[in-house]
Amino acid sequence: MKHTFNALALAAALVSPTLLAAPDFTVHDVALGMPYDEVNLLLQETCPRGCMTYTGSGPAGIHSLTVFLRYQTIYFGNTRRTEVNRDKPYESATYTFGPDHRVIALEAEVKGSLTAGKKLADEALARYSGPLQAFTQTNKVAVHAQASLDHLSYLYAPNMTGKQFELSVIEPAPSRMAVTRVNYWDFDAVRALEAAKPADFMTVRGPAGLGLVPREANAAEAAKARRYPALEIGTQTQAVNGNDKVQVIAEQHDGNKNPPSQLLVNGALIGKSALLSDGMSFEAVQHLGDGLFLVSAAWAGNGCSAQEQILLKVVNGKGHLSEPFGRCEPQITQHAGTTYFNFAETEYEPQQTLATP
Repeated sequence: MKHTFNALALAAALVSPTLLAAPDFTVHDVALGMPYDEVNLLLQETCPRGCMTYTGSGPAGIHSLTVFLRYQTIYFGNTRRTEVNRDKPYESATYTFGPDHRVIALEAEVKGSLTAGKKLADEALARYSGPLQAFTQTNKVAVHAQASLDHLSYLYAPNMTGKQFELSVIEPAPSRMAVTRVNYWDFDAVRALEAAKPADFMTVRGPAGLGLVPREANAAEAAKARRYPALEIGTQTQAVNGNDKVQVIAEQHDGNKNPPSQLLVNGALIGKSALLSDGMSFEAVQHLGDGLFLVSAAWAGNGCSAQEQILLKVVNGKGHLSEPFGRCEPQITQHAGTTYFNFAETEYEPQQTLATP
């Protein structure tokens, strides 16, 4: 992976964050702000014989349209329906519209060979010349990667502003297909919708409402965060806060019996991972304060992105888990009730500070 996408990492490093506002980025000629009628005409030109499409809905009148441009189908006899076979290579585009039927977010995705993924990534970087907010390379098992990078879930994350661009290249375990995804969001439009109907957003935000979606700290806050007292990352498999007890039963190996790692809150199982050779494993837990716990997790692979963090919030004795985030060796600092995750710059990743709440 490191050598395959070296050119992409270099391109990401060359994109200066000091550039002026980025020009409109398009996914198959669809741009932010484009009305639905124009998108529909473009889709008819792109798919003259029709493409398989799916629609979704969100709060405050937000709706999405996913179009599969290249795909193979699978027929389910029990329902007499044909669906996209996501176990086969495919190419899709997702357009998200606000209540005024104008595009507020774009996504292009290719699942297949690394060559196909590199082609999408190269084309995206050639069309986009603004600041690159995120460039990630992961080797997560596909099901976990898709859950943690879900288009609409990230759209509803709080505190995000401006137009943001992200390129993600997910290299799977051997014999599995790679997933490359490009996202472009107009978060100012999302914030305007949230201001008009905040209650609608709270119904779908879920973990974010509990402080489980880390926000990106601005430059000034990040500079201060790195100077606050550091918290040593623990290796204990048990943490207690008042009457609440959180336990990690780490992955065990005993002959042919390999139980997966487990995460328990007050004796109740709330997280069960696959074996480390097949996915993620819970490793340790520690209390961060105010019922918030840090869960250390590892994925199959030896890259920095194979070590991540998960936040756990215990409310009224019940545990709530965040999606995995971050990468290896964060400097964790705390100040005035806020926990900061400070990630140093690497050859492939920019310096980054995430904060919660």
